[in-house]
Amino acid sequence: MVCGIGVDIVEILRMKKSVLRFGRRFFERVFTDSEVKYCQSKKRSYEHLSARFAAKEAVLKSLGVGWPMIPLKNIEVITDPLTGAPEIRLYGKAKYLAASLQAHTIYISLSHSEHFATAFAVAVKKTGY
Repeated sequence: MVCGIGVDIVEILRMKKSVLRFGRRFFERVFTDSEVKYCQSKKRSYEHLSARFAAKEAVLKSLGVGWPMIPLKNIEVITDPLTGAPEIRLYGKAKYLAASLQAHTIYISLSHSEHFATAFAVAVKKTGY
């Protein structure tokens, strides 16, 4: 059963400006080390960073809250090594909130173009089959 949905869109140029302006401080506030490493390994790193930022915002919306109630680093976008599909890991306050909502899984879909990145999140409760 769906307990929440969220969507977000990020302008890639704005992400690039934030990274160039704030550098490491920005990364430390928003992304996990694994996310930074993954994105920086890509040719179009700003598109991947933007998609992950959008994913974090979409996940927050699917849980019914906004930033800064939950630190963005409490939400991590990982990549399934077999399929390449994005997955969500929650930590700290985000994990606690999801548990309180009985959100067992959060599905995420990411997409990006030359100028924009978007993400769509669906939080679902575990069914009792």
